[in-house]
Amino acid sequence: MCVGGIPVLLGTIFLAVGASAQSENDFLSIINCVATSGNEDMCQDFLDCSYYFAQPFANAEDICTQALTPEGPGKCTEDQELYRNEETRKAINECITSLVTEELTDDQKEEMGEYMECVKKVGDMCSGGGD
Repeated sequence: MCVGGIPVLLGTIFLAVGASAQSENDFLSIINCVATSGNEDMCQDFLDCSYYFAQPFANAEDICTQALTPEGPGKCTEDQELYRNEETRKAINECITSLVTEELTDDQKEEMGEYMECVKKVGDMCSGGGD
């Protein structure tokens, strides 16, 4: 799998689009379900959602994933998780949160809304991903 980065933007996305804390919990459930699924196709679908990133998130995600997982996102197999483990995924989120500090434009908020819709669709494929 040759992928540049992963959409691990957790809490900051919800702040950017004005969603609730429950939505953040749902997102965390989805990313952890997908990352530990062992389903490479589903993981690739999740990674493909990054197409919808607003530029500030795309830039921060590139910086943070290069710093924390320079080897790339890894694979979804029985023995491997996307981005190594939950601790690394949380560290990437914290990094992104620290870098994305400006208010998003209306267009950027719309892009992030599209990203979240994509993530939710992938979550629906993952057992317990949206629960």
